[in-house]
This record gives sequence, C-alpha cells and structure tokens, in this order.
Amino acid sequence: MNIPPLPPTPRLHRLSVWQLVISVIGLVMSLFSLFGLVVIVLLANSDASLGSVDTSQISKLVWVVLLGALITLPSIVLSIRRLSGKESPQVQVSGKNLLIASLLTVVWVGCLWVGFKAQQWDLPNSLTSWLNIAIIALPFVLWLTIGRYKLPVGSQQRSWGLINTSVYLSASLIIFLEVIVVAVVAFVGISSLVQNAEMLPYLQLFQSQGEIDPAALKSLESDLLPVLTQPGFYVVIGLLFCLVVPLLEELFKPLAVWAFAGKNITPAEGWAAGMLCGATFGLLESLSMITVATSDIWLTTAIGRVGTGLLHVFTAGLSGYILAKTWQDHKYLRLSFAYLGVVLLHGCWNFFALLMGVSNLAVPISVPAISKLMSVSTWVLGALAILMAAGIWTMNYRLRKKSTPPMMPIPVPTASEPNL
Repeated sequence: MNIPPLPPTPRLHRLSVWQLVISVIGLVMSLFSLFGLVVIVLLANSDASLGSVDTSQISKLVWVVLLGALITLPSIVLSIRRLSGKESPQVQVSGKNLLIASLLTVVWVGCLWVGFKAQQWDLPNSLTSWLNIAIIALPFVLWLTIGRYKLPVGSQQRSWGLINTSVYLSASLIIFLEVIVVAVVAFVGISSLVQNAEMLPYLQLFQSQGEIDPAALKSLESDLLPVLTQPGFYVVIGLLFCLVVPLLEELFKPLAVWAFAGKNITPAEGWAAGMLCGATFGLLESLSMITVATSDIWLTTAIGRVGTGLLHVFTAGLSGYILAKTWQDHKYLRLSFAYLGVVLLHGCWNFFALLMGVSNLAVPISVPAISKLMSVSTWVLGALAILMAAGIWTMNYRLRKKSTPPMMPIPVPTASEPNL
C-alpha cells in the first residue's frame, strides 16, 4: 500500500514577522506619545499657572501622532494575513489613478487657501491640523502616482511594510543621528564660548535662580553678533546642512529597500519601493515643519515643502533603483557613484534653500559671492524642482518600456496557407 506523502510544511515568512514586529512597536510608541501629548494639553488648559504654555502647536502634533498610529493598522492586518497563508493583492497604478492624482492638485490649492485664511477665520486646531496633513500629503500622492504609473509596484502588504519601516526605523534612526551631530556641534560651540572671558558674566547670569534681566539679554545679543557674522559660523552651518544631513538621510532613507536584498526584485520594483520610502520620510519631515511653523511663515513653508518632498521622493527612488540593479549585476562601484550623486543633489538643494532662508534674516552676510547666490536662490530651487519632476517622469517612461513584454510576431501566411 502506497502512503501519499505529507504536504510540505509552509515556511515562516520572515519579512512578514519583522513587518509585524515593527508595526506593533510603532503602534505602541504612537499610543504612548499620543497619551503624553493629550495629558500635556489637558494640564495646560486646566492649570492656570501653565497658562503661558502655547498648546495650539501641541494640539496639532496630536493629530500627526494619531495619523502615525493609524498607518500601522493596515500593516499589522496584512502581515498577520500573510503569516496565515493569505497573500494581499497587487497594487496597480492605472491611468485612472493618474487622472485622480492630477485632479487632487485643485484640492491642494483649495486646502492651501483655506489654511492661509485659518487664523483669520479662527478655525479650530483639529481642522487646521488635517488641512496641514492634506496640504503636505497631496503632492506626494501626485509624485508617487507619476513615478509608479503602470509599473510592478508589489503587493499592498509590501507598500504598508515600507511605509511603517520608513517611519519607525529609518526616520527614527536618521533623527537620532542628526540630533547627536547637532549636540556635538553645539557642545563644541558652547565650549569655545565658555573660554571667552566676555561670555563669563552671561553664563553666571543663566546659572542664577532669579529672573533674567531683559537688558542683559539685549547686551548678550549685541555681544554675540560679531560671532554670528563670522564666516566660520556660516561654514559650520553650511557643512552641517549641506553635507552631514544629506549624507545621513540619503544613506538611511532607502533602508527598508534593503529588506529585499537577495529577493530578486526588478529595478522597477526597487524604484517604486525607494520612492515610497522617500515619500514617507519627506511626509514625516514636512509635517513636523509645518506643524511648528508660525502664521507669518506658514505659507512659504507649505509651498517650499512641495519641492523638498519632490527631492526626497526622487533621490530615494534613484537609490532603490540602483540597489535593485546592483543586486542583479553586482556592479557595486555604480552604487557608490549613485550615492554620491544623490548626496550632491540633496546638498545643492539644501545650500540654496539655506541661502533663501538666510536672506530673510536681520543679520546680513557681507560676502559678495554669497549675496549674488542669494538673489538667484529661488530660481535655482525652482529649476531643480522642474528637473527632478522631469526625472521622475523620464524614469517611469524608461522603466515602463523595459517592463512591457515584447509583442509576439504575427506570422505572415504563405501562398500555400489559407488566410483565416
């Protein structure tokens, strides 16, 4: 009697396990943060001694953290389904999606106008918070739709896994490292000021337990002015924002794409995955910036973050594309050049964005070359944004041509064959 062989035991899908772990940790972190922020707002509103605390920005941050908690839920559900043997459907970015994303630009303009009038109309914080989220998120929808149009994107589980890994692993690591770098630079700067005998009375002033005299603060500002106008100060700031930040962000933004090393993903899939990682990081960064923006710089921040989001999507997409291509042909030198290229582009963008921001400061920079670059910084940023948008469309077009299978030749009937 022949006994039929037992069916093979299904192997545990390790990527789904890690996705579930990261998503659950992200949900717990978000809920704890949400609880803490709500407690701060309630205490500030109920305690008269804390009346000076501005809770409007904290209230807006509550909704951002709530959004972070909500995005973990699809990832948790889909990873559990995958572990139980049920695969999620594939994501299809069709022409209909492209049309909807294009029409959403009209919605974006409307949200931008309402957000600009929010303070004048005295809109509640909950409404302005979701307006901020829509204003930041809608351009990312457009970039992702154009860049991933008719490409093999992968499953819904993959998309949500990339989003959650980018938020709760990549972005957290980048922020941690950037805080360390800023802390080291600040420590070195303060240490150099401590050695200056002119700063000693001000340090003793801050160490005292009494009230700080506003006149002393005004005197401190005038004494620090020569330091802030020195070229070395701007060199340090420039190196920090135009070199260190791009090096860290471009290295770790596509971190989630590395989960597919050895999984034989195509360059088109790497491009799509990298774009989603960049969009997620850019969304998180832009939401944090617009949440703390005051009313006088809110509009410029909202518009400026569109270009910065485009930068994050484009550079991370290129990194994902090069990673997948390198895993296929093992040409690692190209990966190094690609990394240096996206760092250079990111650094160039930050340099002119920094110049545009410095041009609005009360302390002028008396360097003729820098002053000339300041005058054209807005035009340079606009030109870079146009080039990156064209780059996304071009990459999508080229990858679609490579992903489309060639048409089978139609045989031509010969004289001896009937033409049916």
